[in-house]
Amino acid sequence: MSSADKAPETLLRVLRDYLHVEWYELDELKADVKPDEWMRRNASFKAELQNSLHGPFPFVSAVNAETGHEFQSEAELVTWLKDLRQSLYGESQ
Repeated sequence: MSSADKAPETLLRVLRDYLHVEWYELDELKADVKPDEWMRRNASFKAELQNSLHGPFPFVSAVNAETGHEFQSEAELVTWLKDLRQSLYGESQ
């Protein structure tokens, strides 16, 4: 993977651990992001998720590799990440 194709580390870890296509655990992630303890330990997740929505998005293949998803374009990934943000934080913009 080229350096231009790297996603933010915490974002990739959370996507891999909770949102892999074979064991998609959005409800578990929702439960885990609410407690203050989780957010203090992983404060960078929300920031990385937010920052990743503003492009460019050179890490589509990294997300596909970590999660088993098959996003074909940056637009597909962005839509998915926006939906994820909405589900987790109730933020649409």
